[in-house]
Amino acid sequence: MNDSLTFLLPALLSGLLGSGHCLAMCGGIVSALGLSTARRPLAIGYHVGRIGTYMVIGAFVGGLTSFLPTMFSPALRVFAALWVIALGLYITGWWRVLVRLETLGKQVWRHIQPHTRKVLPINSWPRAIAAGALWGWLPCGLVYSVLGLASSSQSITLGAGVMLLFGVGTLPSMLGAMMFAQRLQRIMQHPGGKTLAGLLLLALGLWMLWPFIAPMPGHLHAFDPHALMALLWHNSASVLT
Repeated sequence: MNDSLTFLLPALLSGLLGSGHCLAMCGGIVSALGLSTARRPLAIGYHVGRIGTYMVIGAFVGGLTSFLPTMFSPALRVFAALWVIALGLYITGWWRVLVRLETLGKQVWRHIQPHTRKVLPINSWPRAIAAGALWGWLPCGLVYSVLGLASSSQSITLGAGVMLLFGVGTLPSMLGAMMFAQRLQRIMQHPGGKTLAGLLLLALGLWMLWPFIAPMPGHLHAFDPHALMALLWHNSASVLT
């Protein structure tokens, strides 16, 4: 697989599969912006600001690791795969370790949240972009896990690209929330849907990790992540029904 795709594809899939969590976090404000046709452009502006913040943070964490020697690259790839696995477990609700990161993020959000009042009411394009840029700092384990992926890229531009693709991945559900919020939110937050999304992310993380554990001796050779992903895809309809 192309080196960039090793980071960009998991980022996009994380946004798509984790979007049910996005609806729970900030679906309310997006729905409010999109209640009327006239206000829908403001919701677009909100997402531009939100994804812009993700990209700035992604560029920052990617830049931090860009100074590390190439000998650290394999360890960072393993680190990225473990973040995706943690995200899958987080989405299913089987392991809530990322909640601890959200607790730490609340310390930063405590200083940013008072500034959100300055952009209310959101009645113009600049205010919508500013609101999205501020709410992009909202504590979120989903965002933090993908930032772990961005930091493993060892690149400012690729770190920003990872967060861009992640943000793009969240758009279908978030824009859907704008148009038919309650119905879509019920679908995306259905226990079966969350379990399937989490399992797919778990399989993706294991697939990313496989090149590093395949050479190890023992029973690990019996695990085939490609077969696991095929099985999950084949049974996805039955999980959601």
